[in-house]
Amino acid sequence: RRAWKLAAAQAREHGVTFRAAPHRWRGTALDEVDVGYVGGAEARDTLRALGFEARTVTGATLATTLTADVEVLLVAGDLKLAELTPENRAALEAFLARGGGVVGLGTAGASFGNGTSLLTVTATAGPGLASGVANIVNHGGPGTNGAIPHAFISEPVWFTGLSPGVTIEQSYADDPLLAGWWRSNEAGTNGQAAAAGQASIVRGLAPRGSGYVLFGTNPTFRLHPKGLQPQLGRAVLWTSS
Repeated sequence: RRAWKLAAAQAREHGVTFRAAPHRWRGTALDEVDVGYVGGAEARDTLRALGFEARTVTGATLATTLTADVEVLLVAGDLKLAELTPENRAALEAFLARGGGVVGLGTAGASFGNGTSLLTVTATAGPGLASGVANIVNHGGPGTNGAIPHAFISEPVWFTGLSPGVTIEQSYADDPLLAGWWRSNEAGTNGQAAAAGQASIVRGLAPRGSGYVLFGTNPTFRLHPKGLQPQLGRAVLWTSS
């Protein structure tokens, strides 16, 4: 009876629907996942809304904040790898050596992946003012199985020049923009035409065992895109395993 009351309270608070589990089904309890994040309040509050323990990490505090209980690093801002002290660089290397997972957002996430040899990737960003709802194509995988064919973008990013073994989970559709602002053929190479068909979410395993996921969409923007938050949560869980 108490479980029913708790479920009803969660349904009211979060607008979710519960269904009965199959007969004799037994779930597996998940350990709490600690996530270090590089970025601002959007990254912090999204992680907390998803139920993760979130702790802020900067290039100057890696040695003290990237401790053994941190399982995943969310890179939502520039970590400035070239400016790390030997002590902080050693802490980052130790995290990756023990298989710490990495979830990267936009060009900052791609730069981190290249700079730490997690993967090779070229990240191209659309105009800073480009934002809205994008048409995307989901190719299946732990992050996008069952996802709707739309995603929120703000300065959309797409990934090319991927190293072998990288899996494309999601890409921009041939007609990338459903609603919002983004020129079809921006001067240069960052209009809709350049992004069409290119990867928007990729994942893989680094040679040292770290799982990584890169997002070119924006699941944390001003805490608006609630429908994308589960993709970020799944990415954290997948990289933590």
